[in-house]
Amino acid sequence: MTPKASLALASILVLLGLGGCDSAEKAADSFATKVEQAAREQARETLGGTLDELNKKVDEAQNQTRAWLDQHRPKDQEETPPANAGRSAEGLET
Repeated sequence: MTPKASLALASILVLLGLGGCDSAEKAADSFATKVEQAAREQARETLGGTLDELNKKVDEAQNQTRAWLDQHRPKDQEETPPANAGRSAEGLET
């Protein structure tokens, strides 16, 4: 084989190799993008479920606190209206 033929064959092999590398790189990028999207979606679903559960717990705690406060309210507060219930705001005429 002549040096020119060897050089031409080597050039063709290099170009084919680079073309294969480019295809592999594109495939890897595409795969990485899909994995990233799937991970984001999974994180959203997990976080959403966790936040829903947290909201339920907070609502439950608020309801229990209200019930406790209602049970422990002094008797005179329950029967007597607030001191300023019949008054208008300062500066306003009724």
